[in-house]
Amino acid sequence: MMPNNRGWGRRWIAAACCTVLWSSLVATTTATAVAQAPPELDCEESAAVLRVPTNGDMLLYQHLEPETGAAVWQPRPPVIGRGWQNSRPVAAPGGVVYAAQQNGALRRYRWTGSAWQTFAGGAQHEVISGAGWERYVTAAYRNRLTVDSEGHIYTVEPDGWLHWRAYDTRTRTWTHRQITPGWEGFTMIVAAGPGVIYARRGDGALFRVQYHAESQRWLGPGEQVDDGWQNYDRVISPGADILYGIRPNGEMYWHRFDPMEGEWTAEAGRLIGRAWIDHATTAAPSSCTLDGGYPIPTRPVVPAQPMAPAALLYTEAGQVVYSYVDREGRAVQASLPEVSGAARLAFSAVPRFSPVTGTPSLVEQDNGTVHLVALGTDADVRGSAQATPNGAWSTAARLGGFLPHSPVTARLAGGRVFIAGLDESNRLWVRTQAGPLQPFVPWTEVDHTPLAGGRLTVVPTEAGGARLLGMGPGGTFHVATFEDDELGPWTSLGGTGFAGRVSAVAMPDGTLQVFANLNGVVHTQRETANGFTGTWTPMDMDTADPDVSVAVAGTPSAVEAPSGAIMVVVRGADGFLYYSGQVTPGAEEFTPWRDLTAGEERTGTDPTALAVPDENTWVVAYRTERDLPRLRRHAPVGAFPSIPLALPRR
Repeated sequence: MMPNNRGWGRRWIAAACCTVLWSSLVATTTATAVAQAPPELDCEESAAVLRVPTNGDMLLYQHLEPETGAAVWQPRPPVIGRGWQNSRPVAAPGGVVYAAQQNGALRRYRWTGSAWQTFAGGAQHEVISGAGWERYVTAAYRNRLTVDSEGHIYTVEPDGWLHWRAYDTRTRTWTHRQITPGWEGFTMIVAAGPGVIYARRGDGALFRVQYHAESQRWLGPGEQVDDGWQNYDRVISPGADILYGIRPNGEMYWHRFDPMEGEWTAEAGRLIGRAWIDHATTAAPSSCTLDGGYPIPTRPVVPAQPMAPAALLYTEAGQVVYSYVDREGRAVQASLPEVSGAARLAFSAVPRFSPVTGTPSLVEQDNGTVHLVALGTDADVRGSAQATPNGAWSTAARLGGFLPHSPVTARLAGGRVFIAGLDESNRLWVRTQAGPLQPFVPWTEVDHTPLAGGRLTVVPTEAGGARLLGMGPGGTFHVATFEDDELGPWTSLGGTGFAGRVSAVAMPDGTLQVFANLNGVVHTQRETANGFTGTWTPMDMDTADPDVSVAVAGTPSAVEAPSGAIMVVVRGADGFLYYSGQVTPGAEEFTPWRDLTAGEERTGTDPTALAVPDENTWVVAYRTERDLPRLRRHAPVGAFPSIPLALPRR
């Protein structure tokens, strides 16, 4: 074993100087995109184990062979503290000990190598939380508190959720997340690596999960890895998927799980100690690391997406919600009660939402409030929701993701909000609310896809699922259905050479009609009861003006108007907007292209169309070349009238 000075673990040398040296942690985390094979188990000289007998003394033990599980301990462990019998201590990296108190406070201690650090007023601890921690001193909850090798605190709380917390010693502030519900049946949790959590159910079944706090992802599926763990009343870990299980009779057993092979090592279950009948036992969680053994994701580079299209949403209360990302990287939004032109569309920036990029996504929640998400330039998704229908927006929350392109949203069966996007390897990741208006559970990898990146297109289904469409290599679109938290197979829409995104309209029978740009011409395809045939039909109509031809640039936007006819809006290569529609609802023939603004102004973005059924019309959103937002209402004759706008304050 080679020393690397990363944590608590140095051997206590029984010599003339009876000082225990614990090196201070200076953490520098470098994420790796792909786990290296084979991974290397790397431990400090020893694994530090803190033991509190019933008399309240704290002793420091050093296990000299944490890699192999040999029963070799440094002799004569020193007493480094007294009076710990009324608290629940948990070791953290860097000599830190968190201790839950009977009065509800959480204390933070730090061992420097020869003494406890002194804080304000001469105390050997600082109180970092004043209430709510008393439960972890009780028998029911003392095993539901743990700290991982990154110093993050995990708890199972009375609400049944697994919680995550990080304490910033510089700002003295907390970051807190509810990770996932349904953990009330786990009577013990122990961290054993970066976000690696082992959870024991009441019947002794042992499960393993890994949470990546920075991206807020689950890394791989959670799985049961063993049973029979009800025989242990304490389980501690020095990191790297090594567990020390302690039975009520004081016997301590060493176990090591190999996450690459998905099985326990042959040496697992070794007896390494006796007489560990204590008030509390905890191990320094960063004593061992598994270099290259964890699939830690990297933060991707987000390509610049200036002048991206806007997002529009029509709510059940008849509000039109309009959002876009301006040139300053702010997500701005406005709500309009009607589109006749009598009301002014007043924009405001969502609080602390910048810097973001691309196209936002809007979805209505069960209570009539709207949830807005957009992609930060740092690859973290931002989210904000109205406090009340058409009310103020909450300060943006970071939702992680590590996505290079803007995500999409939909409302699933039961009222849960769903977010989906592709990572830089074109794998599909989804994040859903645990229930209506509840927190989001972590991002979960659903599937490898045949896609080639970019933003998806999403169409909600009547059954409460979502159809997802994206482009694959060679410019071929594919579609799959996400329903009941499962993704169906991907199906090719046929054809090659398409550009941009596909626009899709849900038809009354549940099928889709899709529209896409191929060599400057909009092509369309209608799904049949048996799926897509792969045959695209060009919309190469003339324009209403025989002297004007339309070469399409960018992605079309299609919508079913209140009349039942599909309307399609495009940005021409000349910078003007054009629209066309079915001559009658359901017809294969479309009307000639018409200039939407009658030559009044050019657009700087692709258009976004939206039906407004209560007013028997439809609208188009875009921004001018000077980044000025526009919303125009369909007019049967002439140019679409522009709805008055009030611009956001700059």
